[in-house]
Amino acid sequence: MIFLTTGEKIRSLRKKFNMRQQELEDENITRAFISMIETGKRGLSRETAKVIAAKLNSKAESLNIPLKIDEDYLLRTPEQDAELYCFEKLNNIPTQDEMEVIINIATKYRLTKAEAQAYKVLGDYEFESNSYTSAFINYMLSLDLFKDTDEKNCLGYLYNRLGECKKNNKEFLEAISFFDRAIYYSTLYKNIDIEKYSIYSIAEAHKCLGEFDKALSFIDTYLTICEKEVDFDQYIYGNVLKANCYILKGNVDKACALYEDLLNLCINKDEALLYVTYNYAIVSKEYKDINSLEYFNKAQEIAERSDKSILTNIYIEKARIYANKHQYNEALILAKSGLKLAQEYNNVDALVNSYYIIIDTYTFLKDFQNLKTVYTKLLDILRSNKHYKEELNRVYNKLALLYLEQNDIEMCKKYLNMAS
Repeated sequence: MIFLTTGEKIRSLRKKFNMRQQELEDENITRAFISMIETGKRGLSRETAKVIAAKLNSKAESLNIPLKIDEDYLLRTPEQDAELYCFEKLNNIPTQDEMEVIINIATKYRLTKAEAQAYKVLGDYEFESNSYTSAFINYMLSLDLFKDTDEKNCLGYLYNRLGECKKNNKEFLEAISFFDRAIYYSTLYKNIDIEKYSIYSIAEAHKCLGEFDKALSFIDTYLTICEKEVDFDQYIYGNVLKANCYILKGNVDKACALYEDLLNLCINKDEALLYVTYNYAIVSKEYKDINSLEYFNKAQEIAERSDKSILTNIYIEKARIYANKHQYNEALILAKSGLKLAQEYNNVDALVNSYYIIIDTYTFLKDFQNLKTVYTKLLDILRSNKHYKEELNRVYNKLALLYLEQNDIEMCKKYLNMAS
C-alpha cells in the first residue's frame, strides 16, 4: 500500500486525466508554482488546495471518471493517509490478512495508536477463538503501545483481557495481578462495565485458588455496584458465584437457601433461570441430599427452548451421573449426544470430556475395538491444542497400559516412548 505526498497526489491525478500543469493555473497559481508543489519544493495553503481540488474534480467529471476529492485529501501527509486507512479498516471488521497489512503500515509510518489498536483487535480475534496464549501476546503488545499514547482509557479493558487469558489457562495467580490493574485503571477512567467485569473475575480467580473469603469479599463489592433492576443478569451471576463459594466453604445450607431464592427470583426469565438451575445442578452433585439429576433435567428443559449451546454440558454432566451409577448404556447415549453438540459448537473442552466418558464406558464394557477408535479421535484433538500437552501425556500412558493388558508389548512401548 502506497501513500502519496501532496505533490505526488496532484501529479498522479493530473497525469491520469492527461492534464497539463497550465490547466491547474488560477489567480496566484502559476504553472511554475504547480511544478514546485509537485516536486515537493513548495507547500500548499488550504485555499490553494481547494482551488486545485475543484479543477481536478471538474476535469474528472468531464471525462465521466468518478472522483470527489477536497482540500483535506490534498493536504494530508502520507502518514495521515496511512493512519486514516488503518482506522477505517479496523472499524470494519478486518480479515486476518488485512490485519497483517494494517500492522505493517502502522509500523512503517510509526502510527503507534493504529498499531496498538490493531494488536488489540488481533487479541480479540484470538480470544474469541479460545486461543488464549496467542491472545495474551497480542494484548501485551497492544498494552505496551497504548502506554506510549495519550489514550489510556483502554488500559482497563486490556488488563482485564490479559487476566481472562491467564484465568482461562488456569494461571490464577497471574490472572489476579492483571485483574487488580484492570480494577485500578477502570476506576481511574470511570469505566464501570470493565470495573464490574474485573471484580467478578478476580473473585472467580480467588475461588479457583481456594481463597473463598477473599472471593466473597470481592463478590460483595461486585454486588454493591450492580443494580438488581438494571443489571439483573450480572446480579444473578454474582449471587451464583457467592453460593458456590458457600458450598466450597462447607456452608451447604446457606448456599442452598441462596439458590432457592435465586430460582424464585428468575421465574419467567429463561436465560437467568437456566444459569441458576445448571449451576445448582453442578454443585449439588457432591451432596446426596440434593437430587442433582432433577436440576439437570430442569436445566435441559429450559436449554432446549432458549439456549441449545449449553445442552452439550448438560448431557455430559448427566452422563457422568449415570456412569457413576453404573448405568453405562444411558451414559453412552448422553455422552454421544454431548459429543455431537460439542462438535457443532466447536467446544473443545466438551469434546474432550465427552470422549473420556465414552472411554470409561467402553472400558467397563471391555469393548477394546471401540476404545482404540475413541482414543485415536481424542489424541487428534489433544495434539491440535497446545494447552492439552499434559493431558496428552496422560492419554499416552493410558494407551500404553491398555495395550499392555492386551499383551501387545510393541504398541505399549510405542505409547510409553511418546509420553516420555
